[in-house]
Amino acid sequence: MGDAEDASPSTEPVRLAYLEPLLEALQLPIEERNAEVLCLGHAGALHAIHQAKHWMESHGLERLIVVAVDSYCEPLTLEWLAGHRRLKTLTNPCGLMPGEAGACFLLESTLSARRRQPPMQVGVSSAAVREEHADPGQGGRNPGDVLAGCLAESLAGDIAGGAFGGSLVLDLNGENWRSSEWGYARVRLRDYLRDDVQLMLPATSVGDTGAASGAVNVCVAIRALARGYARSDKVLVASSSERGHVGSAFFKRLER
Repeated sequence: MGDAEDASPSTEPVRLAYLEPLLEALQLPIEERNAEVLCLGHAGALHAIHQAKHWMESHGLERLIVVAVDSYCEPLTLEWLAGHRRLKTLTNPCGLMPGEAGACFLLESTLSARRRQPPMQVGVSSAAVREEHADPGQGGRNPGDVLAGCLAESLAGDIAGGAFGGSLVLDLNGENWRSSEWGYARVRLRDYLRDDVQLMLPATSVGDTGAASGAVNVCVAIRALARGYARSDKVLVASSSERGHVGSAFFKRLER
């Protein structure tokens, strides 16, 4: 999945430059027709989760691998970020710290998982996607309603027992627009989120990893469930891209 910052209307350049060489290097029995490209920036991984069921059903698949990689540390990217005053510096304290990462995770149909009985089982309770018409990362107006609506949809089936007070993984990175978006969304979600909800912010440890951050956040959520340091047996993940794409997913540890 590529970064949406300067994404071409066509995904073909990304497919040729990255996907096809990756498939060749993996030497796995993955048909090219079963490989898709998303150029949705930070929200790409969560959009992939949202589309996974349709992809698997339409292609006759039982399992799907989501792969994301990006770097904000290469010279040209750093130059662009600095030129647009997005880096955290002595003169710009409200900026991002650049990072780089690759992350992947496996999605599997319920029937296949029951048959295989993998050692770690985390279910996707719900997933939602939205799109902001303005470009929030480019100074567009962003009142947080799109992110709030996305999270509310993911939580809708779980609030019968009260507002959610577990762990929430976000892509806050030090930039003002992300903080404002979350602040406005938080006010709109007062009936869905408890005041003491636990925020987990991977960017404080690894920096902003661009298009890889959504997959990184999903992996952080799943490992938190597997290792037992999530606040409950459920973790909520949300991501927003600079171009207005928003996604969220609700993960739950399954009983064996």
